[in-house]
Amino acid sequence: MYESVKSCVKECATYSDYFSYAVGLRKQWKHLTGTNFQMHEQFPPEVLEKRRKLVPHMKDARKEGKRAWIAYDTLYVDGKPVRP
Repeated sequence: MYESVKSCVKECATYSDYFSYAVGLRKQWKHLTGTNFQMHEQFPPEVLEKRRKLVPHMKDARKEGKRAWIAYDTLYVDGKPVRP
């Protein structure tokens, strides 16, 4: 029993280390500007489809001078979630 607990703690610590590394790496995307490399998050197909439908609404909001962005599968306009 002690060995299984020990391996679980090791796996959790490894995942935590990897997750913090991945988050830090994603925040460095600006350093790739002007290079041949790009960084994109990967989403499930359902989320990608939903995001594709939200892009025109985001562009319309930006044309109106509002701050708009998409986080995961939700459109935010001026800091408030919008369901078109």
